[in-house]
Amino acid sequence: MRKRVPPGVSLLSWATGVRWFGWGLFEALLPVFLFSFAHTYAETGLLSSIYNIAFMLSWPLAGMLADRVASKTIIVAGLLLYPFISISYFLAGVSGFALFIVIARVLNGVGYAFDSVGRDTYFRAHTPPKSIASAFGYSNTVTHFCWIGAVLLSMLIVPFVPLHWLFLAIIPTVIITIFMVLRLLPDHTEKFKDGLRKAVSGGVYIGLLREMRSWSTGLQLSAVLTFFTGFIATLAEFFIPIYAYVQGASLPQVIFISVILNIPQLFGTWLGRIADRNHVKSLLAGLGCVCLLLAVLTFSQGYLWQLVVVFGIGIVLELIDLAGDGITTHLAHPRHYGRISGAMEGLGDLGSVAGPVVLGLLLDKAGMAFTVWSLAGVVLVLGIVVYAARASFGAVAAKQ
Repeated sequence: MRKRVPPGVSLLSWATGVRWFGWGLFEALLPVFLFSFAHTYAETGLLSSIYNIAFMLSWPLAGMLADRVASKTIIVAGLLLYPFISISYFLAGVSGFALFIVIARVLNGVGYAFDSVGRDTYFRAHTPPKSIASAFGYSNTVTHFCWIGAVLLSMLIVPFVPLHWLFLAIIPTVIITIFMVLRLLPDHTEKFKDGLRKAVSGGVYIGLLREMRSWSTGLQLSAVLTFFTGFIATLAEFFIPIYAYVQGASLPQVIFISVILNIPQLFGTWLGRIADRNHVKSLLAGLGCVCLLLAVLTFSQGYLWQLVVVFGIGIVLELIDLAGDGITTHLAHPRHYGRISGAMEGLGDLGSVAGPVVLGLLLDKAGMAFTVWSLAGVVLVLGIVVYAARASFGAVAAKQ
């Protein structure tokens, strides 16, 4: 598959994989780390959401810049914040002060906004239209291969090394990533300071609202899907590991849940090729499977069933994401890839903000079963809406 994607996409995928390796050494236990500072699901959700809020405030600017400035410049600007993120997490673990957590989450949100928007923009601008989902899937395969390798390694390291020391692994891996990204050829010639000045003078948030009002029905529906995908993912990525830990799972077992959730990303190339055949049918099939998997979780909440459900949700969310990437790219104007990439990243993160808060409150007040059934109902309604409005994706079907 590497031969089927542009060289720049392959290089950027592996560069991101190097950074994700350093991140993977601790990320599986990050929910538990945050939980140790908050002690309730709702408070942990709020602490987690600091990252998402910072991300949402940053991605409009990143998106506007990505349409003017070279993608690699946008990416490097975000990566330069990661050493400070590493140090902040480390100091939080050493001192026990939640303030350092707040600083780390804010910097993480800003840094990842620039990194992810720049990366998505580069992929959309340098990949043939019929292979968009496949290219994103290839990147997911590469990055999660590196991430899962690091997570498996962390299972051997965690019993002997305090968690806060693992945060320092971010620094060397992000330095390597920066040098790899700098090898990309520039796709815009405008200087960063000039692009920043024009983006700010044009009104970042006003320009964003103007842009979103002009979207077609298909793009608007794709935006809604992106939001709810981020919302749904919160349950599997954030709360099921904490719930398992509270129910008596060991730290290696908690880590293994995250491994199982991300193994489907290794099939991103294959799933992307499926999504490229018919984006709309892939969306509907994915949403239907999410409903079934959530129903299974309500009947049996043992550790083994949690692994099964998490793996299944990982598969279908990957398919939904890739199908959405394909639809978005086909419906968007090429000159607006930067702001579209930023908008979709931001809406997904808005779902990740709402998820920890809403689901955290439901879990504290009503328990896991009621929360899961409620989420299944939301997904069912979303699937009905997509089916009823499927004609809005007609342009995509015609191109395929």
